[in-house]
Amino acid sequence: SVSTGTMTDSRDGQTYKTVTIGTQTWMAENLNYETDSSFCYNDSAEYCSKYGRLYIWDAAMNACPEGWHLPDTTEWFALFSAVDGKENAATHLNSTSGWKEPGNGDDKFGFSALPGGRGAASGSSCDGEKENAWFLSKTQCQTTSCKGRYFTANFVYSLQSAAFTDFTGTTSVSVRCIKD
Repeated sequence: SVSTGTMTDSRDGQTYKTVTIGTQTWMAENLNYETDSSFCYNDSAEYCSKYGRLYIWDAAMNACPEGWHLPDTTEWFALFSAVDGKENAATHLNSTSGWKEPGNGDDKFGFSALPGGRGAASGSSCDGEKENAWFLSKTQCQTTSCKGRYFTANFVYSLQSAAFTDFTGTTSVSVRCIKD
C-alpha cells in the first residue's frame, strides 16, 4: 500500500513530501537542511532548491530531523522488496522527468528519485547531474579505506542500480530520511 503526506522540519520550517511504501515512511524529496559539510551541486542555490543538498557521510549521520533517520542498507533493501524487487527499483523509484534518457522512471510509488549527482567534500568537482542519484546509507563499510555505503539509481542500468557501493567519507551525495 502507498500513501502520501508531508512533514515539516522544525529546524528550518521546510516542508517535504512523504510517501509510505509498505511499512516504511520515506521523505519523497531529498533533504535540503544546511549543516556543516553539506553543499549545493556546483555551489549553486538553484541546485539545492531542485535536488536538495549533498552531504558527506559524517554530516549525513545527524542531518535528518527529529523522528527521522538516515536509512541503513537493510531499510533500503526492504524498500526495494516493496517496489517489486531490486531489478525494478530504479524504474519504479525514479521520477518521471529530469533524467537523461533513458533514465526517467514510472515513479509508480511516488518516491520521485532525482538525479542530483555528487560532489567532492568541498562541494566542488560535481558530476552526475541528470544521470545518477546517489543516496547515503548509514551502514559503514568493512574496509579501513572507506567510510560508508550508498545506493545508486543510474540512468541506464536499472538492474545494477539497486546495489550498494563503498566510498570514502569525502564524497557528498543526496540524503533521503526514513521515519523512526
